[in-house]
Amino acid sequence: MARCDWIESHLNILPEHLSPCCAIYLPNIPKFTRNNDGNDIKNYKIYIARFYEKMQANPDLCKGCELKIDTSPQYMDPENMIFKRIMINIHQHLCNCGCAYCSIETSRNPVIPPLAPIIAQLEETNSINSSTDFNWGGGESSIYKEFISIAPKLAEKGYKQNIFSNGIVYSPTINEILTNGVGTVTISLDSYDRDSFLRMKKVDRYSKALKTIEKYVNSAKDKNSVIIKYIITEDNN
Repeated sequence: MARCDWIESHLNILPEHLSPCCAIYLPNIPKFTRNNDGNDIKNYKIYIARFYEKMQANPDLCKGCELKIDTSPQYMDPENMIFKRIMINIHQHLCNCGCAYCSIETSRNPVIPPLAPIIAQLEETNSINSSTDFNWGGGESSIYKEFISIAPKLAEKGYKQNIFSNGIVYSPTINEILTNGVGTVTISLDSYDRDSFLRMKKVDRYSKALKTIEKYVNSAKDKNSVIIKYIITEDNN
């Protein structure tokens, strides 16, 4: 018998799939292929409840994942399933740099399916509530058109948003969220000077990223809502 908090309460929105997990490349983890027919969230919730049942009988499902806990499972009712975290990675192939540690193939003009219908379905099926938070991953959210249109609407409705960015582009949308104290931004700086930034990001925008960070900190209602991330590698330590 087993249970997993992520399966029970997380949703990762990807270009072609819906999943509770980030590591969908691993074998035997739940991954629902999107049909874009207006019923993806409803059908995903049914799929994930059935997967959860199968996991109790098949120990190979999610085998080796540290989030899987051997304990009595929680009954999952698709009709009443509420996600506490929505991870938006539908734009994971859209980026304006080339991080040395990133394994995802990126482009400045990838084909991205629409996000708005998925957000609408989450609301229509009562799959989110006031405690749900939204994590904007990517790719790079600051250059994603639907981030610019959807994030302010989520903020107006009171949803907390956590945004991941490289800081190369200053985003008025991110700045407004920080100013109003309704979210955080994590800047993946990963460097200590111009040369290390160029090695890590493959673009010469170190000074631009620093200026973006400064603007966000100056505007943020809570200075701690601006977080600097530094992944240490042989190229930047």
